Amino acid sequence: MRTALLMLTLAACSAPVEPTAALDPGLTAQLQDAVDAGRIAAGAPGTVVSVYVPGVGAWVGTSGWEDKENDVHAGPWGRYRIASITKTFTASVILELQAEGKLDLDETVADFLPQAPYGDRITLRMLLSHTSGLDDYVDQLGFLGQPTKAWAPWELIALVADKPLLFEPGTGYSYSNAGYILLGLVIEAITEQPWESEVHERLIDPWRLLDVSTPTSQPGTDTDVVGYIGGNPATDVYTPYGAWSAGEMVSDANDLTEWATYLYGGQVLPQTQLEEMTTGTMLASGNRIHYGLGCELRTLDGRQTVGHSGSTVGFETTVRYDVLSGVAVSVLTNDFNADASAVDDAVWQVLVDQQVFDLVP
Repeated sequence: MRTALLMLTLAACSAPVEPTAALDPGLTAQLQDAVDAGRIAAGAPGTVVSVYVPGVGAWVGTSGWEDKENDVHAGPWGRYRIASITKTFTASVILELQAEGKLDLDETVADFLPQAPYGDRITLRMLLSHTSGLDDYVDQLGFLGQPTKAWAPWELIALVADKPLLFEPGTGYSYSNAGYILLGLVIEAITEQPWESEVHERLIDPWRLLDVSTPTSQPGTDTDVVGYIGGNPATDVYTPYGAWSAGEMVSDANDLTEWATYLYGGQVLPQTQLEEMTTGTMLASGNRIHYGLGCELRTLDGRQTVGHSGSTVGFETTVRYDVLSGVAVSVLTNDFNADASAVDDAVWQVLVDQQVFDLVP
């Protein structure tokens, strides 16, 4: 029943390659075992995993609880905070604007936001690839001490404005949520529209990602799953609104897998922009890092994958796309201390062992 419902949903949402059949029951049994074992290894109260094999089938598996205190088991349609996977949406809008000739990735931030710290030394490409040297607001005591505050974007930037650069822009890598807040502000400066509106009009609405939301602009669309820290409820301890264009979005596992399939399968961005997104960034030294433009590059069991991970109070998430086959996997867990990659790796290992990638027509 659960698999059949997921198949209908994929078809209704115009999946890129409509599955022709459900995944083999023997395979789904192994996947479920992997999800159960992976959740325990990850230390997560609950998890939801979505697997899509182009032209073959789709499956969603759950394990554990989305609300332990009320004995509510994890359901296939639970909506989790996806945290930094939000960056794949923000980067996609920037790259669409590039394709439309409205910006150049090598323009400086100051060209669009004159008041941005170090804006005349940092390019948009550096912000996208976390090579700007800009410090991160999540490490600042002013931010950590006010977890329930609904921060405005410029308030977050103010937290790092007087901090020295971690390195000369373009010479190193250091993950910075502040950089993606600036990208959201660049989007607004260019389009004269709210960041959330651009994300909805360009990405969420056209691709019918019905269970993806931006809580800042859609009151009442935050997670319906309890998030934990080390097994203790924490959903109400922190507001996601402060993460904005760097990490506020919410999704279920199915829509997250669809998003990866659309994006990395080449339907969202022109090929030139997609290649830029999914290619490791070159530093001034000539060395490449395993991060593109809003995209993590990872080798799993010898297979090249692209995707992103997310971490926020109460939740850990991953989404992964196999470059050669188009197989996509998303993992949502509801504990900040959980290791979502433990679930991801366990599921991926089953796909490798059972040669699922070879089934794709």
